Amino acid sequence: MKKELLEKIERLDELWKYQEIIDLIEALPTEQLDTELIGELGKAYNNIENYEKGLKILKSIENEEGDNALWNWRVGYSYFFLKDYIKAEKYFLKAYELEPDDEYARDFACDFLIGTYTALSKLESRNGNSEKAIEYAFESRKYAYDEEGRVETDFFLASLYNRYMKYAEAEEILKSILAETQKDEERLFELVYCLFKQEKYEEVIQRLNHTLEVEDKENEKEIVYIYSLLIWCYHQLGDYEKALEYQIKFKEKAHSQIGYQLGYNPKKVEEVLEYSDRAIELERNDAWFFEVKGVILLDTGRYEEALDLFKKAYELANHGWYLYCMGRCLRNLERYEEAIEVLLESRQISLAEEDVVDGEDFELAYCYIGIGDKENAQKYLDLARDSVTQRGILNDCLKEKIEEIEKGILSLDKFLN
Repeated sequence: MKKELLEKIERLDELWKYQEIIDLIEALPTEQLDTELIGELGKAYNNIENYEKGLKILKSIENEEGDNALWNWRVGYSYFFLKDYIKAEKYFLKAYELEPDDEYARDFACDFLIGTYTALSKLESRNGNSEKAIEYAFESRKYAYDEEGRVETDFFLASLYNRYMKYAEAEEILKSILAETQKDEERLFELVYCLFKQEKYEEVIQRLNHTLEVEDKENEKEIVYIYSLLIWCYHQLGDYEKALEYQIKFKEKAHSQIGYQLGYNPKKVEEVLEYSDRAIELERNDAWFFEVKGVILLDTGRYEEALDLFKKAYELANHGWYLYCMGRCLRNLERYEEAIEVLLESRQISLAEEDVVDGEDFELAYCYIGIGDKENAQKYLDLARDSVTQRGILNDCLKEKIEEIEKGILSLDKFLN
């Protein structure tokens, strides 16, 4: 009787008929329920995504099954999908340790351990804990048992290194991956990014030109990305003729991108604006093109014009980034009260989207200095400094900005006294 019942449950499981399994087991008299059937019931509830019920059922037999690898794996599964990754880690680790000789069970546990540590790493990263995020990424690597797993966990770690400006570390890992998988474009672009941030422009050019030679590019955004980087690199190396060659190749596809890249050469600002105007004319009301021209004007100190463009972009896309840019323009125009209002709104949007707000906080500190509010200036400076420090991105440029704001706050003391 028991054997036939388990065989039926197995057949239903193979057909993904989990509710029928639940109905079958729950219809049994209580005296017929043993830990094996209760375990199958918990599994079935997990499989219909009722993880709380599945966990409750599984925990009811913990005293009897606590040292069983399958039970630990099922409990870990419940916790994983309930997003309680710390507890999921505990049970997956125990399942892994209990079945060292069962390759199938071990690999299954490894897959979920990788997923658990990756989720924990992302969580710590969102919370600004860079060291802990990297630590969890290293843990995930320990459980990669095949080439695909090793590439995925290595790439995740390299991406974190890039995020936290540890470009040399990212470069080493990515080059190792690409030595085995040359056609992996996602990894290639991640490598190009860290080379670019290290100002290794010759190598960026070499790798991007190679990918253009060996593959026929149809993705327009990808083409824009590649050519934009090439234009930038040639400009940085002073090879303006080569940069112009690439600009001409795709100017009909990406006027705004060309304009943006040319904008970094002060001698080319008027040409930049010409490209941007052409893009706006062709695309009419497109927030992205307004943004690109706005950034160029902001960078070149034409704040009134930039402000008008960011307002247009915000009307079209309603994105907090445009409010932040408007705030920067208003601050530079010394319209501090208006800037504060806009920046606080941008800050609220960023917080609601679980994004960082140190950009807004730095700008708010400047604004409060502008209106003589020392207390709020110090408050937002402290918030911005804590954020960039926790995220591990306190570079020389940000240190200079902090020092400038601190001097501004000190000047208020002298003024007020």
